[in-house]
Amino acid sequence: MNIRNEKTFKAALDAHQSGDLVNAEFLYRKFLRDNPPHEAANCNLGLLLLATGRAREAIPFFQKVIALYPKHDHAHIYLANSYAQLQLFTEALERYSRAVAIAPELSLGWYNYGKCWIDVGNYQEALKCFGVAIEKEPDNFKSWINQGLALHQLGSHEAALASFDEALKIFPQFVEAWCNKAVVLTTLLRLDEAVEAARQAISIQPNSVLAYSALGNTLKDLGLIEEAMAAFQFAITLDPSDIKTHSKLAYSAYFHPGFSEAEILLEARNWGKLHGRVPCVPLDAGRDINPNKRLRIGYVSPDFREHCQSFFMLPLLANHDHREFEIFCYSSVSKPDAVTEKLSSHVDVWRTCQAEDDQTLAKTIRKDGIDVLVDLTMHMAGGRPQLFNERPAPIQVAWLAYPGTTGHPAIDFRLTDPWLDPPAMPDNRYTEQSVRLPDTFWCYDPRESRTQVHELPAKQNGWLTFGCLNNFCKVTDKTLILWGKVLNALPTARLLLLAPPTTYRSRVLDVLAKQGISGERIEFVGFQSRDAYLDTYQRIDICLDTIPYNGHTTSLDAYWMGVPVITLIGDTIVGRAGWSQLNNLSLTELVASNEESFIGIAKAFAADLERLGNLRATLRGRLQASPLMDGKRFAKNIEAVFRKLWQNWTSARQE
Repeated sequence: MNIRNEKTFKAALDAHQSGDLVNAEFLYRKFLRDNPPHEAANCNLGLLLLATGRAREAIPFFQKVIALYPKHDHAHIYLANSYAQLQLFTEALERYSRAVAIAPELSLGWYNYGKCWIDVGNYQEALKCFGVAIEKEPDNFKSWINQGLALHQLGSHEAALASFDEALKIFPQFVEAWCNKAVVLTTLLRLDEAVEAARQAISIQPNSVLAYSALGNTLKDLGLIEEAMAAFQFAITLDPSDIKTHSKLAYSAYFHPGFSEAEILLEARNWGKLHGRVPCVPLDAGRDINPNKRLRIGYVSPDFREHCQSFFMLPLLANHDHREFEIFCYSSVSKPDAVTEKLSSHVDVWRTCQAEDDQTLAKTIRKDGIDVLVDLTMHMAGGRPQLFNERPAPIQVAWLAYPGTTGHPAIDFRLTDPWLDPPAMPDNRYTEQSVRLPDTFWCYDPRESRTQVHELPAKQNGWLTFGCLNNFCKVTDKTLILWGKVLNALPTARLLLLAPPTTYRSRVLDVLAKQGISGERIEFVGFQSRDAYLDTYQRIDICLDTIPYNGHTTSLDAYWMGVPVITLIGDTIVGRAGWSQLNNLSLTELVASNEESFIGIAKAFAADLERLGNLRATLRGRLQASPLMDGKRFAKNIEAVFRKLWQNWTSARQE
């Protein structure tokens, strides 16, 4: 190499190290024209291109180094990183495998190998790789943090916390570790500690989007909806492209006791303007548009597993007419379980797609020829709203996650029922067109038959026990004030609530104390296994619903256990869930139109324990005989909707 070339290479290095990437790229390319086999220049230019998001351009430079030096461990790692950036995970994993075989002592290879396994959703393999990386380089805090992420996904939350703590011992200012610690603590319902961890991250980096998003999650779970929404809003202000946090904000609006349907719609529309789009996708030339053909229905969800969603998917999937409908499920489940296996046994085609990006999955769905694509999650955890931007199916429908609007311009229809959305109510509260199922939005399968309904506890106790086992983020101050009025009207009655041992319990007691309700009348239980949770209903005489967001699954669980739920019809759709369910049970005497009637219903049942006991003894049978547990009827109703949507779509194409 001559002196001039040496100066060019040194100038390229200096520019690269100082952050002048444009000049560095120019100088590397100039140098390589005269010195094409130069190992360092090829690697450095490849790394520069990789760092600026041009992985495809970087690949030939790493390949050139490997051709010259087949055992160049770093070049193999860099090439694998390029494939991973392009989401060519098969190629990336194969290349990482070569890298760690060439240099098994190099922690960098194992670390990146583990990250790639996380990308494809194989957390067990990721865990093995991070274990080796930590063994080789114990002071690498990034290996500890990623090991924690893998453990968290595998459900080993305490071990994940320990891993994050190890990362923080090495680098106490590591914001990502504090944020991930907050997320895991929230999962463990150690919410006060989670708030502290998120605030610690913010103290280190006041403009951390990740930290404010984590804080918002925890505040929402504490029932502090206004504060949670403020945290989400600040995160979005910092990074308007943060779609996950914006989805959390849009969903949280339904819990806000002061929000009207117009304000909820505005939040959803704001999400849609930033993150949604309506692509102009031409009709597939080969698509069969026969209105009476066997339809292909696709369901998209990360929750085909032990999750409340399965209580509603099982009766539908088990009762689809496979002569008329071919059923596909697109599963992003990170940890499949026995419920996953049971659900998959009822469908024609089951695709595991957690590792696929939205564009790749959209291509798969198009190739499958799906006619009606149904989203089951949208703005909730693990949702894939941007998948629908690709318009993988001609008809796109939202259902199940929650009965409100998505705000997504590419979602054509939303399923609802005549009580959630009375026919006289205008459809301008939603961005989608509403399609009413004839009976109910939900069809429930408790997935158990062991637990028996016991005698009314008031007969043994000598007092009435009200209860609510809803997620406590639904128990707003407005809800507590209403319940306080019930307790004041019935001075011997008690209240049983589900809540972890956090400051949330203190807030509940404080709100009720201001109404003159003694803390001795309030009992809390923590989160439990499903069997223990159902057994808790044996201690409750009557459940009180929450406002503005009613119980959905929990109310159906209560009816299954013989416990009636008194509900107050709300102004927003999530506040009409109780009305919908009780109409389907023909128990509208439990539906209140105002606070006075809510209190009156509670007093009337408290004064007639024989009536309450008879209702308890017959409520499970009533539920089983209702549309709420008639899977065949529900499947026929939803199939009729899909068929009608398809016929309308094909008719429009043939005009």
